[in-house]
Amino acid sequence: MTEHVRIAVCGIDGGGKSTLCQALQTELETRGTPTRVVGNLPRAYRQNNTGIIDPSDPFLSSFFFNYAAEHHGDPGSARFAFDARYVDYVMALEEVRLDRAAARTVGPGTVLLHDRHLLDRRVNAYRAGCPRADIDVILSHAPAPDLTVVLDLPAELAVERVALRGRPGRDENVADLAEYRELYLSCAQAQPNVMVVDAARSREEVFEVVISQVEAVLANAGATSGSLR
Repeated sequence: MTEHVRIAVCGIDGGGKSTLCQALQTELETRGTPTRVVGNLPRAYRQNNTGIIDPSDPFLSSFFFNYAAEHHGDPGSARFAFDARYVDYVMALEEVRLDRAAARTVGPGTVLLHDRHLLDRRVNAYRAGCPRADIDVILSHAPAPDLTVVLDLPAELAVERVALRGRPGRDENVADLAEYRELYLSCAQAQPNVMVVDAARSREEVFEVVISQVEAVLANAGATSGSLR
């Protein structure tokens, strides 16, 4: 049995990352595999703004997103309100810290299911103009996932899906998402254990494709005993 198995779900906005993570967690726990969803989505996206400085939030990057929410009405404007390079340097460091912290709080054999992870941090930092060598050094201090799932879909469809959940952010438009998509696919080719999944398909179809690969990873890691199906 390995200490932990790390699965990362990545990709542009509108791909269904959080939805897939929830479905995978439910399925794995139903089968008896302990699973923890780990995410670094700033609180400003998940709750009403409680002020720029939130003493209860341990993430330093929250300052940027809380400020953007309060002054621009959109936490996603953080990369426009501040130099995006600083935002993404901090988030890369936090991603490493978050993985370490999560690993210390779960038992052996637990699946750490990352809702956004190293590939997302790499893509955002590269696009912001952070020196790639710097970001690579920072992210090298977190273990590479046993499987990284990139949910890929056309930017036009991504924009449609984003609009269904609320007002799109400043960079949630066809031009920006197309650029992000290209960078995800480029970076994915250079990273180990990455599978690119056509996220234009239904949630059910995407889930079936991914769970079969997750099963293979778990069986190979010895994280579970017996058949997973």
